[in-house]
Amino acid sequence: MTLDLSNPDMNRLIEIFQALQRPLRNDWLLSEPALAQDLQSLFGADFIGSSRWDQGSGRFRDAHCIGRDHSMSADYEKEFQFCDPITPLVRRTGQPTLVREVIDHSIRHTPYWNEYRLHYDTVDGLDLHVVVCGKEVGDIRFWRGRTSPPFDDRERNLLRLLEPALAAFFQREDRAARPNIADRFPELTRREVQVASAVSSGASDYAIGRLLGISIWTVRTHLRHVFTKLDVPNRTALAGLVDRPDISVQNG
Repeated sequence: MTLDLSNPDMNRLIEIFQALQRPLRNDWLLSEPALAQDLQSLFGADFIGSSRWDQGSGRFRDAHCIGRDHSMSADYEKEFQFCDPITPLVRRTGQPTLVREVIDHSIRHTPYWNEYRLHYDTVDGLDLHVVVCGKEVGDIRFWRGRTSPPFDDRERNLLRLLEPALAAFFQREDRAARPNIADRFPELTRREVQVASAVSSGASDYAIGRLLGISIWTVRTHLRHVFTKLDVPNRTALAGLVDRPDISVQNG
């Protein structure tokens, strides 16, 4: 990967890396204007958006943006995510993606394009959806308007360079947003909580055993107890239950 960066851009890149290592609020695009401006300048973006995928409800929430009125994020969250033909294609790539490489001209006949993208003048995109252990933990979406040049490999390589820092940041944000498992499921022992949490993150029995310093057979014993107490049939169902903050098990 070759990047020819000016001194100001190099300084912006360093400041972005440093900012992403700090604890940030969920609405970081709005609450951290210096970081948002550095990203906007470095990528030459007219618009930057970010949201959180809610696995339980199967929808995006907590959408925020800069460069356009916040009603754009609100419109996406309330209506246009449900007819968005672009995001599913980008999510499948698992990497920084130039949007024009995954769409065809038929999109120009959709309400999503004509009533949303053209309405807010965001027509050329560069998106990244970060997936860790099979779970999407965050996204960032850069877009430009009709009078701006399209994104190219320079911006895609910049996003590739930032991807590990963004992944680490989104993971921290995701963990901070989760309600405490022990509080939600008081019937679980401390060790069962640890096992359930690890399973929800996609860890194998072997990895959990190494992490907790116990045998794989002990892991499976704890896991059987968790299945019984929470009345779930398998680890997939357990992960879905743990990742839904609105669900807890009520005794009696």
